[in-house]
Amino acid sequence: MPQLKKRESNFELLRILSMLMIIGSHFAQHSAAGNWQIMYEPFSFNSIWAYLFGTNGQLGVCLFLILSSWFLCDSEGIHIKKIILINLKCIFYSAIFYVLIKYNNIEHLGAEHLKNVFLSPWSEGYWFILTYFFFYLLAPVLQFYSKKVSVSSQGKVLLILTVLIPLLSFFVQINEFANVDSFIYIFLLCSYLKKKDKNFIERNCIVLFLASFIFIQLGSILFNTTGLTISSDYKGIVQIYANRNILVILEAISLFYIFKNYVKIGFIKAINEIAGTSLGIYILHESWLFVLYISGSSLYTGGLLFEHFLNCGHYFYNSKYFGLFFPAVIIGIFSVCSAIEYIRIWLIDKHLFDKWTSFNQICEKFDKWYRIEEKA
Repeated sequence: MPQLKKRESNFELLRILSMLMIIGSHFAQHSAAGNWQIMYEPFSFNSIWAYLFGTNGQLGVCLFLILSSWFLCDSEGIHIKKIILINLKCIFYSAIFYVLIKYNNIEHLGAEHLKNVFLSPWSEGYWFILTYFFFYLLAPVLQFYSKKVSVSSQGKVLLILTVLIPLLSFFVQINEFANVDSFIYIFLLCSYLKKKDKNFIERNCIVLFLASFIFIQLGSILFNTTGLTISSDYKGIVQIYANRNILVILEAISLFYIFKNYVKIGFIKAINEIAGTSLGIYILHESWLFVLYISGSSLYTGGLLFEHFLNCGHYFYNSKYFGLFFPAVIIGIFSVCSAIEYIRIWLIDKHLFDKWTSFNQICEKFDKWYRIEEKA
């Protein structure tokens, strides 16, 4: 059986919801001609469903980071085994997809793509995985900061970083820090809020979540209807929901508090086990081999999964049942990928790596060596 975390299932249920949001975002991003094309189309009835189900990807990402940071900030060090297994998981699935795609002549794949299979996620695609690696390796330093720096000083640092990172990114796209900045910011935010029990966000989490969610949804519609009158290729709409700006982070931390304080379901084994497949679901459905159109090397105008196999763009432009089709695709992808990842965990992680004594001993030695120590 997959490894069971004795963590309250309200957090794991939120992890599942986060992945559903991310899948919906990828549907909107990679269908039709790709690159969020359906979100730029003139407003229609189907656009409502596109905004409702397709604009929550970065909310899902922030929730993943909050869930990790909330527990990581009080921990000691990291587990290098976690990073190694995630890296091997990326290679494993990339290799399978390469063989299936190449030998069924679905795409033109060559030696360069084969090389990238064995360099996944370092050379292609999985931006979240690669950024998370760097963030996780910085965790011991962040943990030391969280425990040794006074709460008032943390608040001052957080205030300045709030202006420089999530607030500024609402107005301009900043890529200089390659996503690591917002990952670190969310860790520092969680560390600070965890020490401030019953803080303003926690007390008003329901109102703040609803306000930020409605603002993003209505803002998306407004940017669509007014933006197209400015320019036929107006792209400003994605600035609202497609980056980790102040509204998206507020929406995420408020929703986290809602689940923390109001969703009291105790421990449910099935929920925790399904949630344990979440990262594998991301790696499976968002394989870089499915979105080669980004580099202009695909035979198809949209993403391979969402457009070639599922024909999502067709349903957006032509079907009055798009509002049913969209969530059905999200749930379908989640279910199939979760089942595949569940089997892989059971066959490989549990029956190989968990029983590989020398491998686990080396990982434990690295973990002890990598811990941050105070100056004597």
